[in-house]
Amino acid sequence: MALKYAGDAAVPSFDLRRAVDAGRSPWLVALFFVPLVNYALMLVLSALPSRPPAPRPEPGKPVVPTAWAIGLSLLASVGLLPFALEGAICVVMGVPLALPIALAGAVVGLSRSRSSLVACSRT
Repeated sequence: MALKYAGDAAVPSFDLRRAVDAGRSPWLVALFFVPLVNYALMLVLSALPSRPPAPRPEPGKPVVPTAWAIGLSLLASVGLLPFALEGAICVVMGVPLALPIALAGAVVGLSRSRSSLVACSRT
């Protein structure tokens, strides 16, 4: 599960780099966190042509926007952890209801398959 959130934190930074590479505002990355819009954002950013690179910063000078995007992505991922925990709790609470139903379905399916095998062997 931790790897999933690490991946979720990395994707917005890729979108940020692509937006800057295409000459667009880095704030477009905020649209990544809107469901379904994030797919459209990735498609649009992948279709945009690259612009000539801007002058590179001096060596040793940190690139602040990328660091901010990574930090905000990690913060958003940590903020979504309670929702993932709530989902896990719901699954655990549903197991007592789903398990008997699944077992009953398995018993019915097994008995039907055995009865069809017996019927086939008689013919």
